[in-house]
Amino acid sequence: MANIEYIQYYFEGPEKEIRHLGKKLPRMATNPLYGCGEVMGKIRDDSYRRLGDGQLSLYFELASEWGPATESWDEITKEIAPHSRYYYYAEELATEGAVTNDIGRKYFPWDFVTLADFKGPVPEAIRDFLTRSEKFWKVCPYCDDLAYTRWTRAELRQALLKLLPHPEWDTDQLVYIARDELQRFEKEGNMWLYFRSVKRCPDGAPELYDQEDVKKLDERSN
Repeated sequence: MANIEYIQYYFEGPEKEIRHLGKKLPRMATNPLYGCGEVMGKIRDDSYRRLGDGQLSLYFELASEWGPATESWDEITKEIAPHSRYYYYAEELATEGAVTNDIGRKYFPWDFVTLADFKGPVPEAIRDFLTRSEKFWKVCPYCDDLAYTRWTRAELRQALLKLLPHPEWDTDQLVYIARDELQRFEKEGNMWLYFRSVKRCPDGAPELYDQEDVKKLDERSN
């Protein structure tokens, strides 16, 4: 059985296209011709957000065996929302790690993810580090009582300096040594841990809007 990836999407573009996409999405996501995955929850009014200048964003989540399925989404976008673009964040920490096409960090700004479960005694400083944030727990589908945190590079550095008070070290050194220290407790059986970097894919980054095309679409809509 394939591992299931948890994927977040933001589509943005002209309101007419984005709302049309939102209406068709539940059927498309389970259509075997597309193979995108299963929509988690429902598309509601608060799934949309106005961006100004007649632009709208749509947020939704998928569980998928096929990862971000960019080829399928590229076809869907071309067919249904040709003046729109999408950003994704896909996560399967056990095997695939975490990946996004949001190279500008517009919607998915974090650079690292930690997920841990405690099985025995660990130093309080390590426990505090791994459980330092609750704000992301609600969007993690598999961490009811697990220590799950998303970190920007700057946030992670500040947290690691409390564990390793060496400001002369760069962030990569801090991460490398911290991982080694944390994995020691994992090998002893006191906890298990995933400590993943978020991979950014510049080749799949959303293109800028073609404003001339948007104007032509607006004219046809009026």
